[in-house]
Amino acid sequence: METFLETRALSKDFELDDQWWWSSGEKIKALKGVSLKIVRGETLGLVGESGCGKSTLGRCVARLVKPSSGQIFFDGRDISQLRGKDLLGIRKRIQIIFQDPYGSLNPRMTVGEILSEGMQIHGLGRDRHEWKTRVLRLLDRVGLRNDSFHRMPHEFSGGQRQRIGIARALSVEPEFIVCDEAVSALDVSIQAQILNLLMDLQKELQLTYLFISHDLSVIRHVSDRIVVMYLGSVVETGLAQEVFESPMHPYTEALLSAIPRVGTAPRKRIRLTGELPSASAKISGCTFRTRCPIAQDRCRTSDPLLQEHGKGHQVACHFAKLELNK
Repeated sequence: METFLETRALSKDFELDDQWWWSSGEKIKALKGVSLKIVRGETLGLVGESGCGKSTLGRCVARLVKPSSGQIFFDGRDISQLRGKDLLGIRKRIQIIFQDPYGSLNPRMTVGEILSEGMQIHGLGRDRHEWKTRVLRLLDRVGLRNDSFHRMPHEFSGGQRQRIGIARALSVEPEFIVCDEAVSALDVSIQAQILNLLMDLQKELQLTYLFISHDLSVIRHVSDRIVVMYLGSVVETGLAQEVFESPMHPYTEALLSAIPRVGTAPRKRIRLTGELPSASAKISGCTFRTRCPIAQDRCRTSDPLLQEHGKGHQVACHFAKLELNK
């Protein structure tokens, strides 16, 4: 299988300013050496608690945020340091769908203007007539009527606005789309419609997705493989079915235990105790040890590496096998 996008030891630090005119030099480590691979045509689900670095990773991959260190390879090319026209060319191929379907749309532009803006920037279409034809085709593809062309974003419901956001991402004919909590702001019934739309579009247009969500039920529904993050680091990754049926990291197992189950025996609920460390704190050993139910002395001094535990199943835990067999 062809690796379409890969990150190698990707890190991102945000400087914490005490005052606008003076910096304390303290940094928040949003990403800590994240390495992952995404195969062409698949959906990689990225899951974790709020503040674990999911959205930062998505925005680094889309080059909306420049990483502090590490590399991003897209279709075999390092794009982590690209600028100017080279970066513009990559942004045509990589698009993003944001969480807030209203805040991500310009309230002063009509839907037609929003969807044709990218076409004009990237030279898709020769004139207004062709741009309009393309926009109307997009509206139909995402399930919106033609009269949406002249309307403003505030005239639509949340689900309709997210369809506009999806159409905007598709407007420049991308190959890779980052879905950053693309359904979390929607009602459950609308979520299902948008998820089905995204999956249909993937098959039709041969798209590759990085699907970011804190909702494990959604992740399980759409993902081929799953990456679990905790405080800026990858703690477990593997095939979706394998991770859900045989989680090997105690954090993954705690997340899965919180999913409501209908018609089957409920999974034993694991309640994490202890304090969540600050992202700016320097922590020795495993970052999860302050909340881990199986933490031992080794966890205080040695940071576990992401290691293979079966074909394609990687875990960053000193006692992953102990957790699996307990």
